Amino acid sequence: MDMIIMFGFCVALLCLILFFYVKDRQTDAKFERFGATIEQQTREIFELKKENENLKKMVAEFDIGGFAEMVEQQLNEKVMPVVRNLQFIESAMQQEKNSKKDEFYINEPNEQAIIDSLNQ
Repeated sequence: MDMIIMFGFCVALLCLILFFYVKDRQTDAKFERFGATIEQQTREIFELKKENENLKKMVAEFDIGGFAEMVEQQLNEKVMPVVRNLQFIESAMQQEKNSKKDEFYINEPNEQAIIDSLNQ
């Protein structure tokens, strides 16, 4: 009887050890996947840091003052003539408007005299 109990206990202990072994293998597999993911993320972070440093070097090497001068020069060459033409057209329209207004005020008394003579 003691032998059957001992045998049952050994079988239960063997099953328990086998269960822990299988669970340990599953846990190891999960950690391997997590490790691979972490390694991949670490590589991506490293590559992004390298790219970031390269971009910083490019920005540091890029002469913003020279670029600003180039933009200003192109604005002066291409946009300013158009602006000057628009200002000239605006001043010509303003002069024409003022001359028509003056002409209207000059002719107004003559027209009023003609209307008055027709009404009599």
